[in-house]
Amino acid sequence: MEPLPLEDAPPRRPKSRLWPKLVLAFLCFALALATFLGMRYRDGAVPDFAFREFNAPDGTFKLLLVGELSASTADYPPGFATIQRGSEYRSQHWSTPISTSLRYYEIEPGTETSIRPEDLFANEIAQRAKQLNAKVEMEAAVKWNEYQGREAVFVNGRTRIVERYLFVNRPTRPRLYALSIGGSGLKADSETVTKFMGSFRLK
Repeated sequence: MEPLPLEDAPPRRPKSRLWPKLVLAFLCFALALATFLGMRYRDGAVPDFAFREFNAPDGTFKLLLVGELSASTADYPPGFATIQRGSEYRSQHWSTPISTSLRYYEIEPGTETSIRPEDLFANEIAQRAKQLNAKVEMEAAVKWNEYQGREAVFVNGRTRIVERYLFVNRPTRPRLYALSIGGSGLKADSETVTKFMGSFRLK
């Protein structure tokens, strides 16, 4: 079979340029989204959908935690014989480097009136600085309802951890609570920190 003359050959269809345009558009969108998220979350911002309300199993408190939850026991640093083992709840979400936690220690009932809250706070802050291998950037007294508290900011490189300690001297169930939020680029005065700390409620 002889080949067709060039003038009789069927015209070639022009190659579609739609796919390269779609791929380029997708890459531009992905880059813009990554840039936005990087700018948004580099200062410790957390998307609203990452926050979840957590209610304590014993019904004593609730607060907002970020992401998936894990629970463990919490041992108070040596120094106070009347402080007993408590619990710790940690969480982190895949969308952010920020993690949150709450731990509490039981105080032997009847001894809460003989404890100086400032001694508890100082001991906890000193031990946490060692555990985190961090410097204490700031300390300040806080008041939460009628309870005394203290806030401390720890820094290790770009990682910043903000913790708030509350001495809840209820006669029926006295406790020392420690709320913690930390991560790379976190600012102590950010909306995320304010939202987390402000969500804590006793029942």
